[in-house]
Amino acid sequence: MRIGKLVMLGSFTMLFALVAFVASCQIMPSGPNESENVSIAPNTPLFADDGITFTPHHHTLIIKAIGDNMLGDYGVIAHLADRDNFTGSDVLRAVLEVESIPDSIKEKIRVVLKYAPALEQALQNIPEDLQARLDEIKSKLEQAESPEDAIVILRELKVSGKYKDIKGMDEAFDFGIAIIEDGMGSIYSPDYVIGYACDVDHSGGNGLPEPDTSRQDSTGNNEPTSNRDSTDYWYDPGELVEADIMGAISGAIAGSLAPGLGTFGGGIAGAFSFSAADFTKQILFAILNPD
Repeated sequence: MRIGKLVMLGSFTMLFALVAFVASCQIMPSGPNESENVSIAPNTPLFADDGITFTPHHHTLIIKAIGDNMLGDYGVIAHLADRDNFTGSDVLRAVLEVESIPDSIKEKIRVVLKYAPALEQALQNIPEDLQARLDEIKSKLEQAESPEDAIVILRELKVSGKYKDIKGMDEAFDFGIAIIEDGMGSIYSPDYVIGYACDVDHSGGNGLPEPDTSRQDSTGNNEPTSNRDSTDYWYDPGELVEADIMGAISGAIAGSLAPGLGTFGGGIAGAFSFSAADFTKQILFAILNPD
C-alpha cells in the first residue's frame, strides 16, 4: 500500500520477532469462522487471560492511545530508551510509563508483554515453507490502495481456499478483517493525527526537533488533516494497515502451531506489537526528516 509519502519502515524480521502470545490464555468460545462469509464483530470476546478479555476493538483502542500520546516531553517517544533500535515490546513498555494513558489500556499491554519472550521463540520456529506462503500473502496485500482494498483481498484469499490447509489461517483472515473494519474511523483514517501527552510544554525537548506548531490548534493538538495534501501526513495509514494484518496473521499462525498458544491470542498480540513498532518508527522518521 502507498497512501502517503512514507514507505514501510518496520523490518519484516521484526514482524516475526514480536507478535503474538498467550501460553495460558483461554480461548473464548466462538464459531465465527465456520462460514466463508461471516465476520467478527468488533466487541466479540476472542480470548481472556487472568480475567482480562480481548476483542478486535481493543487493538484500535491501544494503537489510538499510542498515537494520541505519542509526542511531547511526557509522551511515548520520550520514554523510549533507544530511538534508533527498538522493538514493539520496547514501545509497549514505554506506553506503561505515560501517565495520561489509562490503566485499562496498560493492563492489556502487560498481558501481551508477559508472554512476549515465549512467542518470539514460537515465531522463529515457523517452517520455511510456511514462511514463504506468509510472504506470498504479504505481497498480495502490498497491492492494496486503501483499507477497503485490503479487506477485499483478505476475503478473496479466504474464499479461494488456497490457504485452508494452514492451521488457524481462516481465523487469521477473519481477525485481520475485523481489526481493519474497526480502525477505519480512527487509526487508519487520513483524518486521524497524532497528539501530545498531557501537560507538555511543546519545547521540542528530549533531543527531538521543535514540532510544527502551524499544524496545531490552540490546545496543542494537530489540526484535522482533511484539507491537507496526502503527502503531508506524519504517517501512512496504508502502511500501518499492512503491518497490522501481517502481525495479526503471523501471530495467529504461530499461536496455532505452538503448544499452549492460541490463534486469536497470537493474532491480537501480533497486531499490537508490530503496530506499535511500525507506527512509532513512521512518526520518528517524519519528525526527524521533515522534508
